[in-house]
Amino acid sequence: MALTQEDLLAIGNLLESKLAPIKTDVADLKDDVGTLKTDVTGLKDDVGELRSDVVILKDDVSTLKTDVAGLKDDVGTLKTDVAGLKDDVGTLKADVAGLKDDVGTLKTDVAGLKDDVGTLKTDVAGLKDDVGEFRSDVVILKDDVGSIKETVHRNYDVTLEFYGKQQEFNTATQEKLDELHSLIVIFSQQTIKNTTDLRLIK
Repeated sequence: MALTQEDLLAIGNLLESKLAPIKTDVADLKDDVGTLKTDVTGLKDDVGELRSDVVILKDDVSTLKTDVAGLKDDVGTLKTDVAGLKDDVGTLKADVAGLKDDVGTLKTDVAGLKDDVGTLKTDVAGLKDDVGEFRSDVVILKDDVGSIKETVHRNYDVTLEFYGKQQEFNTATQEKLDELHSLIVIFSQQTIKNTTDLRLIK
């Protein structure tokens, strides 16, 4: 039985009604696919960025590992240095203790030197007094010699005898003067040396 025009139209309308939802679904699918493509492209970009970030992180981690290794070495060096410092501090403490003892000894020695200097000052003062007295005696002796000389002029024989005695006396007197002068020089030199030593100690 041949299809009429009406039948064909009806079939066409039926197909159109059936295809319309499919077309709509296909259009929606195209939109979804377009959206998915866009999302996939975005994901690719995100993944690319993530890869770059991961590479950077790897470099950072590698750098951190190197830095940590360096820090470990530095800490090890510091430990060694601290141990050395402890030993040095112990040595310094021992040296300081020895210095304290030495300073104590020096104080005692200085006190002794002060006493010695005081004694020397007293001795020198006594020597000065002795020299003064000796000078007075010499002056008196000179006066006596002068008187004796006058007497000698009146008696030549007596003068000759006295002259010999006078020479002996002058020699003895000079020897005593020389001995006294030597003692004064020695005491003066010792006093200067002790004073210099005290200044060096201070």
